[in-house]
Amino acid sequence: AGWTFFESKDTPPAVDFEGSVACATAAAGAGVPRFVLISSLAVTRPSNVMHMTRNSMMGRIMDWKLLGEQGVCKVYETLSKSSTSEMSITIIRPGLLTDAQPLGPGHLLVDTGDSLSGSMTRADLGALCCEALLHADSKGLVFEVVSGKQGGNYPVCKTYEQVFHSLKNGYIPVTGPNCLQTSGLRGLCGPQDASSSTSCI
Repeated sequence: AGWTFFESKDTPPAVDFEGSVACATAAAGAGVPRFVLISSLAVTRPSNVMHMTRNSMMGRIMDWKLLGEQGVCKVYETLSKSSTSEMSITIIRPGLLTDAQPLGPGHLLVDTGDSLSGSMTRADLGALCCEALLHADSKGLVFEVVSGKQGGNYPVCKTYEQVFHSLKNGYIPVTGPNCLQTSGLRGLCGPQDASSSTSCI
């Protein structure tokens, strides 16, 4: 779903909050073990230019996206307690989306803590979402992703499995005790340990 300025039924609260929570509720109620939510880069940075611009021009869409993240977390946290099957979610926060050709996992920069800036292709985001359903290391992750040159502060990863593995040691599970202990529209999650390694195997 997407937000349309001239159609009131497709407003940010209807799509990014109510829609996200409704989808998660239906999936969890049906016993779907894995759920991937697409949110947005800078969703926890109200002073960021991207955040301010999108919020002012698109009906506080960033605020509603963050509330959608929190609502989805709550749904899976609540229903997973009453289910005997394993249930987990992954929240992906991409940068600005483009229609360029896909670059693949070797050109993805990923991090937690909502500090990245940049863009990525829609095709790469779609592939990343599909791969997140297949790899155990993606369970419970909340992370940001853009396209760029790997190396330096970002691990060199040739496969999606390595991308998720590189995040595993530095994340806070979205169903963990710290996920919902936030107030207002402040951030959900960030690096659990700043000293943890992010190198791929």
